Amino acid sequence: MLSPYRVLDLSGNRGVFCSYMLAELGADVICVEPPGGSSVRHRGPFFNSTHDIEGSLNWWAYGRNKRSIVLDVEAIGDRDALLKLINSADVLIETKKPGEMEGLGLDYEALSIGNPLLVYVSITPFGQTGPKASWEGTDITVLAAGGALLLSGDADRAPLRTSVPQAYAHAGAEGAAATLIALRERESSGRGQHIDISAQQAVTILTQGDILAAALDNRSVRRASGGFHAGRMLLRLAYPALDGHVSIALLFGPAFGLPTGRLMNLVWEDGCCDAELRDKDWLHMLNLLVSGKESFETYEEIKACVANWTATKTKSQLLSIAMEKKLLLAPALTTRDLV
Repeated sequence: MLSPYRVLDLSGNRGVFCSYMLAELGADVICVEPPGGSSVRHRGPFFNSTHDIEGSLNWWAYGRNKRSIVLDVEAIGDRDALLKLINSADVLIETKKPGEMEGLGLDYEALSIGNPLLVYVSITPFGQTGPKASWEGTDITVLAAGGALLLSGDADRAPLRTSVPQAYAHAGAEGAAATLIALRERESSGRGQHIDISAQQAVTILTQGDILAAALDNRSVRRASGGFHAGRMLLRLAYPALDGHVSIALLFGPAFGLPTGRLMNLVWEDGCCDAELRDKDWLHMLNLLVSGKESFETYEEIKACVANWTATKTKSQLLSIAMEKKLLLAPALTTRDLV
């Protein structure tokens, strides 16, 4: 798909997912690594637990389908080679602090003179401008600043960071998508452009519509253990299994009502609910709850019945049933499960 395009990746850990996505789409991605190797190579885990830049599993995952060249961007000889590469490139990805690339003479304004077609992607914690532009931003601080951390973890304790770094993966995905748009626009305008990606802004999508609550003077969002709040309802997503947990979209309406109906029929067949509960109007249940025609206690009873049913089976059994019966159910896998 992107085989006609060349991408120069001057980033490290913060931009690797962006170039990875473009490489997966067929672009010719060249990683410009500093002497000593990209920071991606220095992030573990490592093969055989030996710290070797050629054995980083992180690099093996996100460095595939790419080529590499070692250049010191501050050395005059290497700078000339880099500029030749830039003049032949369609896309450049960088993750320096705002102003640093300008200090090196490698900012968009300078490079676009020699290559007006260049799509220049900058990925930073808080964007190129604004009061926080110069701030540092780790995965956890960006997730907190973007609102996602507020919703993570249990309701009765402090927020919980997701164990696998997420913030710059979202920023990278936004960068890759914006790159595709810019390349498409370039076909009409004949010009490249500077794409300014704020990781904070990218992770706000994790809150879905909740990020709009304050702006609309609505109730502040809250953490919910194993689910999320929707008005008076606690929408539960995690259910117990004999050997762990599964996630179920026990929801209603045109998108969810039919699989919820199939699920409740199975719950009834195994004696975990009565026929009256099985035969509820799952397509219109949300409106019935909001209007008061069905009580919220009924929804609590539904969740309890489903939990009693899932608790009698293993994750593997539940997944097999879900595949056969087309249920919106997936096991919560541990690292051991994945291996």
